[in-house]
Amino acid sequence: MMKFRYLTRTESPGAKLPKCLNYNRILVSRVIVFLLFVIVPNESLALDPLTHFKKPLSQIKKLWPFSTEKIPDPISNLPEAAAKLLSSSIRFNTTNPPGDEAPLARFLSNFLSERNIETRVIETPNGVSRAGRAAVWARVRGTGDGAPLILLSHLDVVPAVKSDWIADPFIGMVTGGYVLGRGAIDAKGLSVVHALVLANLAERESPLRRDIIFLAVPDEETGGRFGAGFITERHREILGGAKFLLTEGGGIRPGSGTGSDLQPDVWGVSITEKTPCWLELSVVGQAGHGSTAGPDSSVPVLVSGLSKALEIETNIHVIPEVARMFRLMAVLASEEDKPGLSSLQRSLNSDPQFKKRFLSSRVRNSLVRDTLAVTVLKGSERTNVMPASAKAHIDARILPGGSCKDFTEKVREAVNDPRIQIRTLLSFSNQITSTETPLYRAIEAAASNSDPEGIVIPRVSSGFTDAHYFREIGIDSYGFAPRRLPPSETRGVHGINERISVKNLVMGVHTHIDILERLDKQEFSD
Repeated sequence: MMKFRYLTRTESPGAKLPKCLNYNRILVSRVIVFLLFVIVPNESLALDPLTHFKKPLSQIKKLWPFSTEKIPDPISNLPEAAAKLLSSSIRFNTTNPPGDEAPLARFLSNFLSERNIETRVIETPNGVSRAGRAAVWARVRGTGDGAPLILLSHLDVVPAVKSDWIADPFIGMVTGGYVLGRGAIDAKGLSVVHALVLANLAERESPLRRDIIFLAVPDEETGGRFGAGFITERHREILGGAKFLLTEGGGIRPGSGTGSDLQPDVWGVSITEKTPCWLELSVVGQAGHGSTAGPDSSVPVLVSGLSKALEIETNIHVIPEVARMFRLMAVLASEEDKPGLSSLQRSLNSDPQFKKRFLSSRVRNSLVRDTLAVTVLKGSERTNVMPASAKAHIDARILPGGSCKDFTEKVREAVNDPRIQIRTLLSFSNQITSTETPLYRAIEAAASNSDPEGIVIPRVSSGFTDAHYFREIGIDSYGFAPRRLPPSETRGVHGINERISVKNLVMGVHTHIDILERLDKQEFSD
């Protein structure tokens, strides 16, 4: 049984490298490390993610062979298999755009096929991808008594700037019990967990009552049109009449505090999400020299319109699902905030001090009102050039039950300038999944078994996932990835030095299997 060296307090991956480091030395060290990874296929380097550039090579510890051709048996050696499969997956650069997910889809499909699991790669619209876009599908058959369940993840990742990271974000470094790289959490780590769940289910002597379907799609990070949207529209037959789905969007937040003040873990299960309402504002004006620009040039007109849009005051509105979420979380709050969270809408209306404390949190604020953020500005690339056109993107998020069409009209009225054209880039409706289902009860039972002190809370997510595509066609979909992620690690999602512990990967496999077994018991008590 292999042993992992866990990071010490002083070796935390979230810390910053000292500014006084010799950067020439860092560059040389990185080159050495890269060459060792590439040239010596049978040697792996367990490098501390913060201090490896300062350590002599004699202190570098071997972990396991780094060759990506062979993944260890996930039944007899799950930790190593999980770490190596994720490390290998991260090495496929699937930054979206353009995506280029097809090679990774084929890699995961081969991994599953080698274990005699039914699988196929489904090509999706190419968009601007060079290598191609594709989803990977696989299935472990059950006895046929129950409707299938889908394990959904995605293969694409957001960009990562190499110079910001302590190591190349696409090398899949394994060190200190962690796998570091873009996608480690969002969502290649989840894809790997789902694949290993299937590998373990395929070895069972007694199959589950239902088919378990693995589906890892492209294009989630830019809205899913070339991924989940394409699958649900054009290839619904591969879903097999599924009734349930598990995907990202929820997880386990470790309890804070110590001793008698230690709070329980929170098992957050996403039942719905805010609706994206992505808008483009554009202006066409007169190009010219920067020395002769006027107030009617494209950029000033656009900036004026954006300023008006940002002044839109959205009303506080507590939907029932958010009210229930905070009512359940009240047990974890300070004595000062317990009454307010227990009756959220009334407290926000009547208690100014509580309202100020509550809305000071960006996350909490986003759950009780529609939000708007300017995220993209495009004009001239030269200081002395007045551009003929200027564009801006707005990322608005609408509470369930709201309408992107209505919000767009609100923006149009606020801007009040016919020179500014407004069009919708992305929008979709979103449904709410009931908590009165066998799958939700199975998650509650698994939580009680694994973590008797933990609490299960149905949550509303301010972000969005691909789950909405499946809710729209009647599949009960939940965002839940069983892993304990402290804030120091969740900050790596779409940030720098994204990482996940091997312990969390292994936990994810075991907890998924526990949920699936309990789901069988929930629906088939005979």
